[in-house]
Amino acid sequence: MLASHKVRRLIRYQESFYFEVKDDDDWRGRRLPEGVDVLHFRMPGFIDHKERLGSLLELFVATLNRLCTIGSASRAKPGVLL
Repeated sequence: MLASHKVRRLIRYQESFYFEVKDDDDWRGRRLPEGVDVLHFRMPGFIDHKERLGSLLELFVATLNRLCTIGSASRAKPGVLL
């Protein structure tokens, strides 16, 4: 995962945060279909600058792309309505 220069660069830009892939349940505790997981992000405080929000979105995209590249995620639609 961290072999990606882009992912490492985007992580360095962030302040304190927690990032993980959660298996089986969404953020509301609902059971997800088999093979569908959630990329979960948590941080203290608020995101009050659009540049920070933009960099977090860029980090999510880079992370999801990297997970697909290394075979830990799929580009297929999960079939889950939020």
